Amino acid sequence: LDLNNIRNSLMRMEDSIIFSLIERSQYRINASVYEASCPQLGDFRLHELKSAGSNGCLGDWYIYQTECLHAQGRRYQHPT
Repeated sequence: LDLNNIRNSLMRMEDSIIFSLIERSQYRINASVYEASCPQLGDFRLHELKSAGSNGCLGDWYIYQTECLHAQGRRYQHPT
């Protein structure tokens, strides 16, 4: 492990994150995505989200499902 390589990698990741946030900031907020207890999710998904500490909004469900997919692919165990 070389600290210079790690530093450069983290700096590239930081640049990518900041660029993505700047790009995303150009879009308006879709308020319906953040409404609590989204009825389109159904009772089971709402219960699943709320047991994980969410208010049951569609945005949280999307993030939760993304994290589940990453966990299944062992993304959290092998970050490369």
